[in-house]
Amino acid sequence: MATVTRNGKSDSYYIQLTIDGKRRKFYGFTDKNKARMVGRKLEDLKACVGLGILSPESRLWLDEIWKKNRELYQKLVEAGLAENRVECGTLEELLEIFTSDKTKKERTLQNRAVTGKMLLRFFDKKRKVDTFISTDGDAIYKHMKQTLALGTYQRRVKTVKGIMKHAVSLGWIPNNPFSHLKGGSKANRNRDFTVTAEMSNKILAACPNAYWRLIFAFARWGGLRITSELVYLKWSEVLWNQGKMKINIPKKTSREEEERGELETRWISLFPEIRHALEEYRQTTPPTSDRIFPNFTNDDPCGAILRTRITKIIRKAGFQPWPKLFVNLRATRDTELQRRYPLHVVCSWLGHSPTVSLKHYAQTPKTTSAMPPALTNSKKNLPQGNIRVT
Repeated sequence: MATVTRNGKSDSYYIQLTIDGKRRKFYGFTDKNKARMVGRKLEDLKACVGLGILSPESRLWLDEIWKKNRELYQKLVEAGLAENRVECGTLEELLEIFTSDKTKKERTLQNRAVTGKMLLRFFDKKRKVDTFISTDGDAIYKHMKQTLALGTYQRRVKTVKGIMKHAVSLGWIPNNPFSHLKGGSKANRNRDFTVTAEMSNKILAACPNAYWRLIFAFARWGGLRITSELVYLKWSEVLWNQGKMKINIPKKTSREEEERGELETRWISLFPEIRHALEEYRQTTPPTSDRIFPNFTNDDPCGAILRTRITKIIRKAGFQPWPKLFVNLRATRDTELQRRYPLHVVCSWLGHSPTVSLKHYAQTPKTTSAMPPALTNSKKNLPQGNIRVT
C-alpha cells in the first residue's frame, strides 16, 4: 500500500510503495492531498501491471503524466510500472515518415500522400500526434463521408487509421485514437458501365495504329489491369500453339518480390481479338526486346497518359468516355465471359476470386426483359403432367 510521508529536509512529501519486494520512493510533492491522490493511482497501476493489462483509467493517467511530468514518468518506467516512450513528433513529421516507406509500392505511397495532404488541410501540421483523441477521428470521418465518393472515403478511412497505427508502432502514442472508425466495404455500383460489342468495334476502328489497337484489345477482351499488367507482358510468354499467354500480376506481388522479378502469374486464353491484335502488332512493329511494351513503366504518369489517349480515341469513335474507364472495360469482359464459361474459369483468367467478381465486376443490365412464361404465376404456364424428381 502506498504511504505519504513528509520529507524532513524540505517542505514537501514523498510516496513510498513496495514493488516486487523493493521499496520505491517518489519525491517532489508539495501538496499532501495531491501526493495521496498519486499514491492511489500508483496502487491501481501496480495492480494492473500484476494482472498484465492496463485499465482505461490507468492508461489515461499515464498519458497525462507523460505529457505533464516527464520526471515522474521516467521514475515509473524505472519502477516497472510504465513502458518507455519515444518523444512524440508532429502530424507533419508522422506523414513524412508514413509516405516514404520504401518497402511499399510507388502507387501505395502516392495514395498515402493524397490522404496525408487531406489531413494537413484539416488539422494543424504542427500539432503533436499525442494530442489527437477519438473526437478528432469522428471529425475527419464526417468530413470524408460528406465530401468523398463512397469507394474513395472507404479507402481513405483505412489509410487514416493506418497513419495513426504507424504512430503507435513508432512509440509516439500508446494506442490508436482512430481505431473506432469504420470505413465499410460496400461496393459502389452506381458507376458501372457496359462497353458493348458494337461500341468496342467502333473504338477499335478509331485507334490510330496497331499499337493502340493492341492496348485496347488487352483492356477490353483480355480484361487486364491497366497499366500495371501491360508492363511485364513478354513475347516469350505468348504460347501461340497452345492458345494462351502468361500475365504477371504486380497487384498481388510485394515490392521486394517485384524487384526480384518474382511476380504472381496467371494464364489467359488467346481470344481471337487478342490474337489478331498481337499478330498485327508483331508484323507492323518488329520486336526489339522480349517485352511487348518495352517503354512502359509501372508508375502513375504512365497510366494517366494511357487514360488521356484512350479518352481521345473514344471521343473520335463518337462516344462519351464512361466512368472508371479501364475498370469498366475489365468488368464488361468479366460479365461477358460468365455468360459462356463457368465462374471459376473466368476468375482464373482475370485473376480475382469469385467473391470479388460478383461484388465488384459482374454487371447487371440496367433494364431487364419480362419474366419468362415458365416463371410466372399464370396457371396455363405451369408444367403439365407428372414430374419425377431424381
